[in-house]
Amino acid sequence: MNRVFKKDIDLLFGEDSKIKVDSMGYSTQYKKFHLSVTLFPGNYEYALEVYPEGLEGVVQDSWKFMGISKDIILTTSIDH
Repeated sequence: MNRVFKKDIDLLFGEDSKIKVDSMGYSTQYKKFHLSVTLFPGNYEYALEVYPEGLEGVVQDSWKFMGISKDIILTTSIDH
C-alpha cells in the first residue's frame, strides 16, 4: 500500500508518511474482511485535517487495487 499510493499518502499526510496494517482477518459473522491500520504521518497537524476520511479513502483504493471484491470493516488509528 505504501509503495503504490506513496504520492497520495505524502500529499494527504505529509512527506515520509507511512501506513501500517496492524492486523487483518475475516469475519464470518459479517462476511467481510477486518483491517486495522495505523497512520504514521510525516506532518501530524496537517494529517489531522484529513484524518480519518483521507486514510479510509487510501485504504479503500488500495483494497480495490489488489482486486479483492469483498467489503472491509476498517479500524484506523493515528500515531504521533
